[in-house]
Amino acid sequence: MISICRNFTAIKLLLVLWLLPFACLAQPKLKIGYFDIPPHIFASKQTPSPAIVYFDQIAKLMQRQPEYLHVPLPRLLQMLEQHQLDAILLLAKNSARQQMFVYPKWPMFTATPVLVVRADNPFSIATLQQDPTLQLGLWPGGYHSEFVKTIKGQQVPISGDQIGERGLNMLVQGRINAFFSPDQLSVRYLLQKNGWETQLKMLPVPNETIEIYTVFSKKSAVELLPPYEKALQTLQETRPYPL
Repeated sequence: MISICRNFTAIKLLLVLWLLPFACLAQPKLKIGYFDIPPHIFASKQTPSPAIVYFDQIAKLMQRQPEYLHVPLPRLLQMLEQHQLDAILLLAKNSARQQMFVYPKWPMFTATPVLVVRADNPFSIATLQQDPTLQLGLWPGGYHSEFVKTIKGQQVPISGDQIGERGLNMLVQGRINAFFSPDQLSVRYLLQKNGWETQLKMLPVPNETIEIYTVFSKKSAVELLPPYEKALQTLQETRPYPL
């Protein structure tokens, strides 16, 4: 009986020693939130999201296992501030966010903000900027460029999900006469997807670009920011973000 117990103990010890290397190989989690920004991030998991695919490569270099959470932006900002997340995948920078979160040295990519109007609108963006009758649809919780702050017309807030698509649809229906987006690529994708290319046109905001970052909570940045910056720089040298 004693011999059997000793053998069983030896087997358990060998099993623990055999599993130990695998336990050591388990990568720590990185909890990262995201919201819909097509064509960078799609709501459907059936469609590959370029930003998630790109971050997977960054996380691999960081030796972290990303754990993704799909949540509307206002909730994401709250969760990151309360340290319920390590990071938000894509976020523009403004002064309020800089006080709450930690931004890396380099953006993941740079976007061009645009004003979208109906194709038959004859006015320049400078004229529209000064037009008091302008009804500008925008996302109240999203990024607003310096251009938006100088517009003389009325701002029409659009809340909820799929802001870009709903805002452009409102423009097609004549419920607003302009729509602001911080990302030209996103608008171009939505125009093509919905067949609005002949009905709407984009007016790039002059002399403005918007840098888009992966942003960290203050708590998580202490440990995660240095390896993230190193991984991002390494990846961008050989494989820039696929714009």
